[in-house]
Amino acid sequence: MGIVYQPNESFSYFASYSESFTSNYANNSRTGELVNVDSREGQQFELGMKASFFDELVNFNAAVFKLELDNAINGFDAETGNPVINGKEESEGFEFDANIQFAEGVNMLFNYAYIDAEITESLVNQGNTPLGVPEHSANLWLTYELTEGDWQGLGFGGGINYLGDRYIDAANSFELGSYATADLTAWYHFDIGSGKQLRLQAGVKNLTDREYYQASQGTAFDINVGQPRTYYASVAVDF
Repeated sequence: MGIVYQPNESFSYFASYSESFTSNYANNSRTGELVNVDSREGQQFELGMKASFFDELVNFNAAVFKLELDNAINGFDAETGNPVINGKEESEGFEFDANIQFAEGVNMLFNYAYIDAEITESLVNQGNTPLGVPEHSANLWLTYELTEGDWQGLGFGGGINYLGDRYIDAANSFELGSYATADLTAWYHFDIGSGKQLRLQAGVKNLTDREYYQASQGTAFDINVGQPRTYYASVAVDF
């Protein structure tokens, strides 16, 4: 449930509360046997503001939140392979994002999140940080698209993605280091008749071929290397 208050066309304020219920099951990381545990329950509170200026050319969203989870699976025991269940986890933080059009066809997208997460009830991990939760994360993208002339629909973009330090398990054995990757892309779209558009796109992910690591199953034996420099191209028809 939620409530929104809009005192004028530029600002609106909102508050929300939600509950979640998810069946908890996982496969033992060693034997593959299905393990059933108590269902995960969650409660989230959020309070925020949205602002828009200059005929929606400048848009901001900001929110503070608090999330509580009961019976959360937080990785797997290194010896038994069974899922690690925490009695309760709490996360609170701040989110901010902006969408700004500086000039015709020139846009900037930015978002940032701060999360302070803690395992507040656990037989073995109380006071630790849940696995895979970075304290800081952010993304910045700049794009430019021609909006008139013979090459209308041609666009270029580039961005930086940042992810902070994260623990690999609920025991906080060690952290995976922070990293930033850069991406580039270009596209061209044009009408092909009957209200359809053809869109061509190509780009490169992780431009600098930065080496980074991603934990997947929450054990020191299952840490994946991040995606290396990757080139891609696509063709799509929009109806």
